[in-house]
Amino acid sequence: MSTNYFKQEIVTPDAAITNGAHKRQTLESVVYSYDNNVSKLIIPVATPKIFELDFEDIETIKVLLTVTQDGVVKKIEDTATIEASHRRRISYIITDRLKGYAGRVIMNVYLDLKNGQQIDLAEYGFTMVRSAIDQDIPKIEEFYFKSLDDVIISLQIKVDQELESLTNGLSGVNEGLATAADTMNQLMVKVDDNQQKIINQDIVTISDLSSIFSGKEILIQTAANFINKVSASVVENPHRMFSNMGKDTLNPNQFDYEIGSTSYSDSAELDNKIYTTETKVADQKRQVCSRFDLIADIEYKNPGLFESLGATTLAQKVVTARKLVDGTIRPVAYVSGSGASSTTPGTSRYQVNLQIYGTTWHGGATNTTNKIAMLEYKNQTGQRIQDDGCVYVVLYAPPSDGTAPSVVNIDQVYLEYRIKFKMSDLYVKKSEFDALTARVTALESKVK
Repeated sequence: MSTNYFKQEIVTPDAAITNGAHKRQTLESVVYSYDNNVSKLIIPVATPKIFELDFEDIETIKVLLTVTQDGVVKKIEDTATIEASHRRRISYIITDRLKGYAGRVIMNVYLDLKNGQQIDLAEYGFTMVRSAIDQDIPKIEEFYFKSLDDVIISLQIKVDQELESLTNGLSGVNEGLATAADTMNQLMVKVDDNQQKIINQDIVTISDLSSIFSGKEILIQTAANFINKVSASVVENPHRMFSNMGKDTLNPNQFDYEIGSTSYSDSAELDNKIYTTETKVADQKRQVCSRFDLIADIEYKNPGLFESLGATTLAQKVVTARKLVDGTIRPVAYVSGSGASSTTPGTSRYQVNLQIYGTTWHGGATNTTNKIAMLEYKNQTGQRIQDDGCVYVVLYAPPSDGTAPSVVNIDQVYLEYRIKFKMSDLYVKKSEFDALTARVTALESKVK
C-alpha cells in the first residue's frame, strides 16, 4: 500500500480472467468513512493468452458493491476506469455513497466489451469503519419544498391548537367574571398573533388569485440530457442511451446494449469530448437510440404537478404530458458519421441521420460532412411521447461493407421541450379527467 497527500491507494491481488467461477479475495485493508472520495483501489488484471483481451475493447468497467445494513442487503452500482499510466490496471475510487456505512463490503468487478460480451472479472472483500467525526455529526435532514396546501394546513393547525387552548382555558375557569375576561383576552391575543402569522406569510394575495383564475399561462422551458448519468442506473438520471447495429433501423424495444458511464459523459455536453461507436460487420449500420423518460423528467423538475392535474397513474400522466408539451418537443444532436457509402446515391459516404419515433421513425435531419454539426427536429407534437412515457431519438450512419466501418460520433445529444399550462387547469374536475383517460385508453387498446 502506498499513500500520498490526496489518495490512499490500495493495490489488490491480481484479477485473473478465468473460464469458470473465481474466488473472493479478501483485502487486508480498512477504509474509513470520513475519507471522502480518496480511497483508491488499484486492480492489476492478468490476461491469459487464451483470451487475447485488448483493453481497447473494453466499453465499460462496472462495479457492484454489496453491503448489509439493519439486516437488509443493499447493492450499489458504480463504474471504474483504466489507469492511464498502465493499460492492464483498473482503478476504482470508493464511492461516497458508502459514507457513514460500517461493516463488510463485497465488491464485484465486471467488464463490458464493445462486441457485446461480458466478463465477470473478480470479487473482493474489504471493511468500512465509521470515523469518529462521522459519529459526532448528526445526520442532515432531507429538505423538500412544501406545497401551498402544506403551508396553509400547518399554520391552520397552529391556530386550531390555540383555539383549543382557549376552550380548555375557559372551561377550567372558576374565577370571577373579571378574571375570566382577562384570561379570554390573553388567549385571544395568542390567536390574533397566529392569524397575523398567516397574513405575514404572504402565501397568496387577492391579485394573485385574480391572475390564477383569469387563465394566466405558465411556461417552463427545459431539456432532458445525460448530465451526471451513470450507466445501468436511473437514480441519478432517468434517461438512457443504447448502441446497437442492424441492417434496418431498429424499433425502440429492440435496442438493448446500454453505453458506459464514460460514453454518457462524452455525450452530455458540447465540449469536443466525442463518444464514438462503430461496426465493421458487412451490411450493418451503427445506430444509437436515446431514450428520454419525459414523465420522470417532468416529475423530477416539477414535483407535484401531475398530482395537481389529477394524474396519478402512468397512463394518466402520459395523457397529461402529451397536452402540456404539445408542439414544443425538439431533439438536438451534435454529430457526424460515415459508412462504406451514403444512403443517398451520388453523395459522400460521410453521413449521419437523426429521426424521432412516432408510430414509426420520422424525420430526416442529415449531416453529410466529416465535421460535427447540429441536427434538430423542431415543433414535435405531444404524441411523440410513447405509452411508456418516453421519447425515442435515433442516430444512424450508412452501413459497413466489412472493411469501411459504420461510425457514429456524438458530442452532445439532448431533448428540449416546454411545459405550457394555465393555473386554472389545476382545478379541472377529476371525474372529467378520468372519463377522458378511459376514452384514450380504450382507443389505444384498439390501435394495438
